[in-house]
Amino acid sequence: MVRYYPLHRAVVLVLNGLLTIVNFATGAPWWGVWPLLVTGFVLGVHYLFYKMRTTDEDWVQQRVDDLHDRSYDRGHIEDIQSREDEGRRP
Repeated sequence: MVRYYPLHRAVVLVLNGLLTIVNFATGAPWWGVWPLLVTGFVLGVHYLFYKMRTTDEDWVQQRVDDLHDRSYDRGHIEDIQSREDEGRRP
């Protein structure tokens, strides 16, 4: 299921685009919002499962390093990390 997320996203975008075009072309009241909402919700849930299954230790370490690099109080973080490495609590 997870590996199909990119295909699922493309199908939802194309389908909703076509439904929106049909809705505008027919001049009917705006019924196209319901398929957009439902498929958007389902796609959002699918995305959460996709990210949950594709997140690994390398990705987590990259995010930690990125946050560490952006930190304004880097010395404080390094102090806490060195105390933790020594076995002392911060």
